[in-house]
Amino acid sequence: MSIDMRLQSMEVALKRMEETNSRIADALDRLVVLETQHAETREALGRSFKATEKLSDRVSEIEKRLPLLDAIMKGAGLALLGILGVIGGALWQLITGRSA
Repeated sequence: MSIDMRLQSMEVALKRMEETNSRIADALDRLVVLETQHAETREALGRSFKATEKLSDRVSEIEKRLPLLDAIMKGAGLALLGILGVIGGALWQLITGRSA
């Protein structure tokens, strides 16, 4: 093999390496972009989970208070019914003219 043929062969190989290096550089650029996006997504997920934990704590606190709130609402409902009964009885007496 002559020196000219060897040089041509080396030039072809060098050109292939340059093309390969260019493709590797492009792929690396895309990889950097993807890694940045992945990091941002990971951070956003972390913030979301923290917010969810805070909401979970608030829901737990509300669930602890529900029996008391339920009892208060039942008592208020019964009191309202009692007041309406008294008002209804008074109106009935006024309408019919009867005294108790």
